[in-house]
Amino acid sequence: MQTHRISSSAVSMLFAAIYLSCGAIPLMAQQTAPTPRTLTVTGHASTTMIPDGSTFIIDVAHEDKTPEAAIGAVDSAQAKIVSVLSAVGVPAADVTVIASSLAPIDGGSFSGTFQELVSLYHATRQLQITVRDNTRLPASMAAALPAGTTHMGPAIPRFSNYAQVWDKTLALAVTSARQSADAIAAAANIKIVGIISIRTPATSPPPRASDPTGSAPQRNPTDLKAGSHVLEFDVTITYEISGA
Repeated sequence: MQTHRISSSAVSMLFAAIYLSCGAIPLMAQQTAPTPRTLTVTGHASTTMIPDGSTFIIDVAHEDKTPEAAIGAVDSAQAKIVSVLSAVGVPAADVTVIASSLAPIDGGSFSGTFQELVSLYHATRQLQITVRDNTRLPASMAAALPAGTTHMGPAIPRFSNYAQVWDKTLALAVTSARQSADAIAAAANIKIVGIISIRTPATSPPPRASDPTGSAPQRNPTDLKAGSHVLEFDVTITYEISGA
């Protein structure tokens, strides 16, 4: 019986031939696959929103000879603010204390005790007001505030339907892009096959646009019902096309 020896080089050549014969067809297909033809357009849409609510900050401060008197005056001013707001439909639960302080004021003389050094106590309180219906507020909210209100911060608009308007405006921008693509395709005698990619703007919180009131609400009242916000989208879509 004869024995035939196969060299290692022959075995290597055999496996290489099998690999190439099995992989040749998909390899050629990958090399010859055509790059998709594309059409890129941008769609634009905008919606003007009117705030239906607002949030603003009110600062109250008082100075007096004793801590109790200073705090008592701030308590009284806060109670009056709550009363004014309750009369126009803002419940007490929507008036929140977010900061408060009490500090002694140096009287400039010292004779041995801390109490003799202090001439006055300065009490402050910061209130956050959440308004859910701007239509119920007076046009000049600052002018309606009681004495002791040292500052009314800028009103931050609130939009109860912001998410819904966001989705609607985005859909309008996508529709605008498709309409532009269809017009171009018709003019160029090509066909839109499908969507390859869509680039949309990053999400953002509701706007913080406001009308500042300055440091003295009695001198510079704010109309909380005024103002609007324009929500805008530019959406870029790349379509695959075929034809001419």
